[in-house]
Amino acid sequence: MLYPVVLVFCLYGSFAINNSTFDVLVMLLMGVVGYLMMVFRFPAPPFLIAFILGPLLEDNFRQSMILSEGSLGILVRSPICWVFWAMTLASIYFLIKSRQKHIPLAG
Repeated sequence: MLYPVVLVFCLYGSFAINNSTFDVLVMLLMGVVGYLMMVFRFPAPPFLIAFILGPLLEDNFRQSMILSEGSLGILVRSPICWVFWAMTLASIYFLIKSRQKHIPLAG
């Protein structure tokens, strides 16, 4: 009984923001995406973080390309950039290493 009530409030809220049925369709589409993520066991937090931080990353990358007149050298120019690259690579390495511990070897 709670699900239909929540659905009605979500529909009403998404329509009330801009008085647009497009907003309702976007809400329903995102509900389907969320359901498919749940069915295929896709974790939601990385998706939400990427959804929130993606536009910020894109804007800052565009700004750095404008400042450097299109040169990618700005991404490796200073020592602090190298520290961040090293931390990124270390994070990826440890993530892969921790995942490999949990995967049983076939054979």
